[in-house]
Amino acid sequence: MREGREISGSSAVCLLGVRAGALLACAAARDSSNVQRLVLWDPISNGAGYLQVLRRIQAMMLQQNFYLSRAERREATHEYAGYSISKRMVEEFHLLDASVYSSVPKGALHVVSTSSKTGFPVAGVPQDVVPFRCDWDTAAQELIMSRPVLECLIACLTRS
Repeated sequence: MREGREISGSSAVCLLGVRAGALLACAAARDSSNVQRLVLWDPISNGAGYLQVLRRIQAMMLQQNFYLSRAERREATHEYAGYSISKRMVEEFHLLDASVYSSVPKGALHVVSTSSKTGFPVAGVPQDVVPFRCDWDTAAQELIMSRPVLECLIACLTRS
């Protein structure tokens, strides 16, 4: 955030947090008085559950990549959806839960959901629903971005 303010010359900070990034953005905002708006796109409820989803994706990827050698497969079993995550990061994700959303003023939060089924854990937070078939429990590189979702995210970030 500091670097973004220095580069832009702006004192206003608006953050967009996608899935686990929503937890991370709120944790960062909790420790900063400069964040004016946080737009959370399909926020997850906790870091531990998110890591479990990434491990399931990793298992599916390993099943599809039958050409991997035994050594490559053994190495890949430690990854999360194709990415190496440090032990410290895994530990820190396990500490993040829905309470981090409550640590940010409600007036700064806005949720954008691709499904009306989501139940954001903090009551009274504005929420836009932009229907879009977005299966986050698959490999992310298969997702194609929807223009209505992008337009909604930009509008939420730039709303005064």
